[in-house]
Amino acid sequence: MNVIPPQRPCRRLVRGAGILAVLALTALSCAPIPKGSPDLAARALRFSPDPGRAAVYVVRPAQITGGLAPLPVFLDHAKLGAIMPKAFLYAEVLPREHILELAEFHAANSTSTTFKAEAGQCYFYEARVVLGGTRLTLLHAEEGRQRIGESTLSGDSAGQPGPAPLIPVR
Repeated sequence: MNVIPPQRPCRRLVRGAGILAVLALTALSCAPIPKGSPDLAARALRFSPDPGRAAVYVVRPAQITGGLAPLPVFLDHAKLGAIMPKAFLYAEVLPREHILELAEFHAANSTSTTFKAEAGQCYFYEARVVLGGTRLTLLHAEEGRQRIGESTLSGDSAGQPGPAPLIPVR
């Protein structure tokens, strides 16, 4: 005759607590980012930077891969902000060469690109999480405007509770 050992309630409790802890940490790391200010969103949607400046947009499309966590974005080695899917970041920069970077993302390698900004121009980049890394792609102006129009301005910029439209020049 086989005897079934009695269940140990402590093991069940510990296992249940462990599962709850993992779920709580996952939920906290995937906390939604608030929307950016309506005034800055309206300014960004004009697609016309201030005189002597260029506009930089980084948009993240809706995607399944890495879709629950914010993607950190850096401009000239300073944090521009973080974006969730269907959101974008916006900054105005002085005309010169700049470095746009996507930080390491959950064991995915970082990626970067350089571009030379010209006054009065708008630069649109798509940020994606791909298998084993991240990808930045320069978009054509028409496609960039369309993607920005379908997205929401991210409220996380430069680590502050609200986007800063101008990136300081070093």
